[in-house]
Amino acid sequence: MLPDEIILKIEEELVHFSKKDVFEKWSKRLKISKQTLYRYFREGRKKHYPETVPKELIKKIASVKFMTLDKKGGTLSTEDTIEELKRKGELPISFNTNRSTIDRLMRKYELDISSLTKPSPSKHLVTYFPNQMHEVDATVAPTTYLDNFGKVAWDPFAQARKKPPKDRMKLILYSGWDHFSGCLYAKYYIAKGENSVDLFHFLYEFWTAKKDNALPFYGFPFQLLYTDQGGMFKAKSTKSLLKRLEKIVGFKHKKHYPGAARATGGVEASFKTLKRFEKKLRVRIRSGEQPTLKQLNEWLYEFLTDINNDKKIGKEGLSRNELWTKKVETSLLKSPPCFFDFLKMAYNKDKPRLINSHCEIPYNGKIYYLRNLEDLIGRRVQVWHGYKEEAIFIEYRDEMYGAFYPGKNEVPIGQYKSIALTKYERTKRELKEIAGKIIGTTKDYGFEDPTYVRQDNYPNPQIQGEKIEAKGGVTNAREPLQQEFNPDEAMLYVAMTVGFYWENVPEELKDFVSLHLEEKFLKEGYISREYLEDFCGKFEPVLERHGLFENNL
Repeated sequence: MLPDEIILKIEEELVHFSKKDVFEKWSKRLKISKQTLYRYFREGRKKHYPETVPKELIKKIASVKFMTLDKKGGTLSTEDTIEELKRKGELPISFNTNRSTIDRLMRKYELDISSLTKPSPSKHLVTYFPNQMHEVDATVAPTTYLDNFGKVAWDPFAQARKKPPKDRMKLILYSGWDHFSGCLYAKYYIAKGENSVDLFHFLYEFWTAKKDNALPFYGFPFQLLYTDQGGMFKAKSTKSLLKRLEKIVGFKHKKHYPGAARATGGVEASFKTLKRFEKKLRVRIRSGEQPTLKQLNEWLYEFLTDINNDKKIGKEGLSRNELWTKKVETSLLKSPPCFFDFLKMAYNKDKPRLINSHCEIPYNGKIYYLRNLEDLIGRRVQVWHGYKEEAIFIEYRDEMYGAFYPGKNEVPIGQYKSIALTKYERTKRELKEIAGKIIGTTKDYGFEDPTYVRQDNYPNPQIQGEKIEAKGGVTNAREPLQQEFNPDEAMLYVAMTVGFYWENVPEELKDFVSLHLEEKFLKEGYISREYLEDFCGKFEPVLERHGLFENNL
């Protein structure tokens, strides 16, 4: 340390001479470096001259910088913070302390960002037996999505956007694991976001016994279900389900707060393991493989089987499955009933309602279109609804359908939209054919020919019968004389061109083909024969990837 006399002399000389010359002169006289001299000089001044900026003002500056902190650690600069406080009258206009002094004082009082963002103290959660605590979470797959053909594709620009587009259906990965043994289960679902319906499906599969012994763990948690505060856990139906399970089974549902250190090592830990699967999936997709959602979940199930049977990542020299099987008390395990009984725990029973000819039912002042339930038109069905939620389920003869959301079965004016025959109409047509064989005519017996009428009330164009050579054989076809097709005739053309392979095409892929043709028709008003031939040519590799050609040749 420097004596007070030397500090006073240096200050007097700094008034008349430059800092460089003064410190160079005294460093030679005292035989120390200029850096050491300057450090001693600063420390000596602090004793004689207290800080000129009050701590209260430093707290105001630090509070604004802390409140503008973003996820990446960036914050408002010190100069801009001072200007904002001056503008609001929190700092005097004459305040002219430089930035370095303010930053130094914030570090001195431990008000800087690095001091304020230190992790909070936490403790390790410890469980002593299997199924004591289960942890459940969901995350949106950032780089994969489902394309128009129902195939899983990789988006190379998703990492730059950080989030997938809002208008695209997303792949959502639900995961659950047992805290004691580490047994992990996960499954992909497709939706616009996390929702309670997919959560119910996942919880049911997570808590029920699997079909094979590859993943032997099952059963409700004994004490605790630990989750985050996602929207699916805030839904009224989810709260209803968990409250009823708390009464029946006895476990409690606890949600951790965002950014909790306990959650970082707990609920989110399962996704660290699942990231290995995402890396493998990315390699497969980039090498040309494009699985469907069903195939993707099959790959994931195989990965989970290997992980849960791996002794290297288990405890006590046992794999996760072996540890769970060895320590669990099977006599105390409880599993859910059938899925629809499990679902009824979350929904309330309403009075029966009649499905009208548009396949719609009114509920709570809104119209619900029951897609793919045309066979139930004219039937009275049981409605199950959640608490203040839009989703409803339909029960008919001990079978549950849904979920359904508000919306009408509407078709724009002038758009051709065929309606599939219901089970009743198909039965009526079959009876008509039987009656025609027996009595020769059906006009006098109340049967009517089911003539198709366009939505714009114009009759069908004239059609003629001809034979089209299809890959599955010669097929009698009814084709318009014009070279323009509507969506349903285009679907028929695709089915005939593909031949008997069409019967083995998955329903989800048929739906995507139908949707694609409808969008084409809406955009251009017609579908040409040339476009359909080109489309069928592109459709053949899709069938080959499904293995349909190999199985039928």
